[in-house]
Amino acid sequence: MQNELQTALFQAFDTLNLQRVKTFSVPPVTLCGPGAVSSCGQQAQTRGLKHLFVMADSFLHQAGMTAGLTRSLAVKGIAMTLWPCPVGEPCITDVCAAVAQLRESGCDGVIAFGGGLGAGCGESGGVAGDKPG
Repeated sequence: MQNELQTALFQAFDTLNLQRVKTFSVPPVTLCGPGAVSSCGQQAQTRGLKHLFVMADSFLHQAGMTAGLTRSLAVKGIAMTLWPCPVGEPCITDVCAAVAQLRESGCDGVIAFGGGLGAGCGESGGVAGDKPG
């Protein structure tokens, strides 16, 4: 009797929880290799994005490596707001600051520029800010 009751309770909870399931994919697309940066503008345009929030690895940005991305977006008429990720491992404070700026910027998509830190911040910020990547 107790096992039947426990099974019924678990089934009821499962049914209630199924109604609250949300689905998301992070990121919707990953570009890598030669030509990846120069194709970002076209990729964003194809998705109907108008203003992107770019979360870039600070080192890569300071080295001028985001210039190609800026050009690719500009050629397609896509605006961008740049957020250089702080140096070091991202902490919740960094991600929260990025999400706040993302929401204030009115961007309709997120690009994570760089590997490791930039990608991690971009994915976290995109999910928390509920924006496509």
